[in-house]
Amino acid sequence: MMQVMLQRGAMGRGSYGPLWSAAQLSPRLWLTNTSPVSESGGTLSSWHDKSGASRHLSAHNGPTVASSQIAGKRAVTFDGSNDYGTISSSTDIFNNVAAAWMLAVMRKTSLSDTTQERSIFFVPNNADAGTARFFYSIGGGGASNANKQRLIVRRLDSDLDTALIGTTLADTDFHIHFAGIDWANGDGFVGLDGETTNSNASMTSSGATSNTLSVTNAMVAANFLPTPSNFGNVQLAELIVFADSSYISTQNLDRLIGAAAHYWQLTDRLGSSHPYHCFAPRR
Repeated sequence: MMQVMLQRGAMGRGSYGPLWSAAQLSPRLWLTNTSPVSESGGTLSSWHDKSGASRHLSAHNGPTVASSQIAGKRAVTFDGSNDYGTISSSTDIFNNVAAAWMLAVMRKTSLSDTTQERSIFFVPNNADAGTARFFYSIGGGGASNANKQRLIVRRLDSDLDTALIGTTLADTDFHIHFAGIDWANGDGFVGLDGETTNSNASMTSSGATSNTLSVTNAMVAANFLPTPSNFGNVQLAELIVFADSSYISTQNLDRLIGAAAHYWQLTDRLGSSHPYHCFAPRR
C-alpha cells in the first residue's frame, strides 16, 4: 500500500527559488483567497475558480463572506441549515480517472452534532444524484462517527460505495483536511494537518472510474438526496481538487500541505518532523 504524508526529506527547505504552488499539480478546482468572489453586503453569489477550468462556485441560500478569519484572509461561512454551493461545468471532474484527491482549509463552526452528516465536497456518480463517486464529509453513518472525517467513494457506477472514517475533530479551529483515492490500486486515505488519520488498501476495485458524466454538478457544503441536504456547518478558506492518471506522490503531497500551512499560517499544526514545518516548499 502506498504510504503518504510520511516521507520527511529535506528537498526544497531553506532554498531561494520561487515558492512551490498547487498550480504545479494542475488542479481541476481551486477556490481560495486570491480567486475573486461576487457578493453583496457580505452575501456570496459566486466564488471564481483559480484553476483556469472555469468551475466556478454558484452560491445558494446565502453563504456569507467573512473577512480576516484566518491569517488576515477571508473565509466563506456555510450555516449548516440550507447554504451550499454548486460547481459549474463539473460533471466530468472525476470521469475516467485513476486517482483523485482534495485539500480543504476549513473549520467546523460547531461540534454539537451527534448524528448529522456535514457535507464538505460531493461528486455524484452517473446513475443516481444521491450516490457518490467521491464524497468528503464530517460525520455521517451513525452517532459513533459524530464529528469524524469521512470519505465515501466508488469506482464504477454499478459498484457499491465504501466509507473510510478518520479522526474526530477536537475543536472548531482551522485545520488542513486531506482526502484521496487511488482508484488504480484501490487505496483510500484521509488526513489532517499533514498526518494520515486512516487508510484502506482495498477500498475499491482497481482501475479507472466509469467514463460517464456525473448526473449533476459537484457540490460544496451539501449533497443531493434527492434534493440538497446534509448541509455543512463550516467556514471554508480554501478548497483544491485534483484528478489524474496516477496518485499524488508523497513528495508532492508534503509540498501541497506545506504550502497551505505557510500561506494560511497553520505551520503550528504540522508535526515538527514535517519537511515544511519551518520553510515553505520551493520549486
